[in-house]
Amino acid sequence: MNRRRSLTAEWGSRVEDLLHLRDNAELRTHIERSGIWLVGYRELRALQRSGAG
Repeated sequence: MNRRRSLTAEWGSRVEDLLHLRDNAELRTHIERSGIWLVGYRELRALQRSGAG
């Protein structure tokens, strides 16, 4: 975690955003109903490595 903290001064608000997204059922429902796909870095990396795109 310390390495991530040193990458950006806004790390605290990023963590808060993630926790809000993860823990707020109403927000998650709205996102799903809106057809929004949540994609993380792992998925992006896997796509990039597969050569798809």
